[in-house]
Amino acid sequence: MSAARRIRLLIASGLLACSACVTPLLMTDSSAPLVGRSYQVLGPTQGESCIARVLGIPIATDASLQTALDQAKARVGAEALVEVVVDQWSLTTFFYDKQCTVVHAVGIRFSGEAPAEAAPAATALPALPALPALPGAELAAPPAPEPAPAGGAEPAEPVAPAGAAEPAAPAEPAKPETRAERRRRLAAERKQKSAETRARKAEEARRRAEERKRKREEARLAKEEAKRKAEEAKRQEEEAKRKAEEGKRQEEETKRKAEEAKRKAEEQARLEAERKRREAEEAKPVPAAYQIFCKYKAGEKVIVETKSEKVEAEFVKCVHFGVRIKKEKEGVGVIPFEQIWTVQPAQPAAAPPPAAPAEPAEPKRSGPAVPKSK
Repeated sequence: MSAARRIRLLIASGLLACSACVTPLLMTDSSAPLVGRSYQVLGPTQGESCIARVLGIPIATDASLQTALDQAKARVGAEALVEVVVDQWSLTTFFYDKQCTVVHAVGIRFSGEAPAEAAPAATALPALPALPALPGAELAAPPAPEPAPAGGAEPAEPVAPAGAAEPAAPAEPAKPETRAERRRRLAAERKQKSAETRARKAEEARRRAEERKRKREEARLAKEEAKRKAEEAKRQEEEAKRKAEEGKRQEEETKRKAEEAKRKAEEQARLEAERKRREAEEAKPVPAAYQIFCKYKAGEKVIVETKSEKVEAEFVKCVHFGVRIKKEKEGVGVIPFEQIWTVQPAQPAAAPPPAAPAEPAEPKRSGPAVPKSK
């Protein structure tokens, strides 16, 4: 197997390595004194407090037992807990570590006041069990000195502890190392040194790979942050540009409306002045030379012959400077007297109907009158 493949396998195994375990901590009857106090059972409950790390950086830092107890009581609104069982579990991976304290219990609520001799209502959990002593610790401690015998007796000879080794005999002089043994020893040393070198290089390669990965991740995060800031700056610039354009458009719209209102006001003033001038002009009397064109009534159909055409229209009235007529399609208009030759009715006046012949007169009768019948 090549060295590169061994390094890849070591890195993969390090990345995938993880462990998890659950450890029971303690069990107790209650978290508060129950002697002489009545209570109501609320039901089972559970509380948990955890501490977590990502790449060694803590993201949750509270794994205390008191926090888990408070959480369990708050979940059911309990004043105390009974049948309390406390566990601790942990999860360890290459990137993520988590350790939690879990409380399983039954919540209760006291129905009366505690008696005077009762202990204060504080959390009365027993202490955690002590760690067991390391094996062989009792052998390492020196034996206690025995008391001297009374009466001035001679002290007993020290008794060797059981299992103690007898003093070794003087070592024999070492035999000279043969050439074959020396070759085997050198080969073993070279093999061990080569293994240590390979392990050291693999560890160095793993460390460099992790460092490169960390730098790539930092570069990626920095690039994403720079991209996000650039997009945010671009969005703000576009928003500012849009607002500026909107303000400019509103200003132009306001200016246009003001100009339109001014133009309409000027046009209205001009039309009003024209109307007043025309009314003042029309209010003047018709010259006597043109009275011949004004002998028709309003609404009468007439034919007005001008220098260029004949116009059949409805007579409206005569004004100071012309004849006002109303055409079917063009509406009301004025033809100046200077252009008019004649104004005639559209239909000649109908001739009066012939008179009916007179009936012959009844001859007068002579003689007495005949009386009328009743």
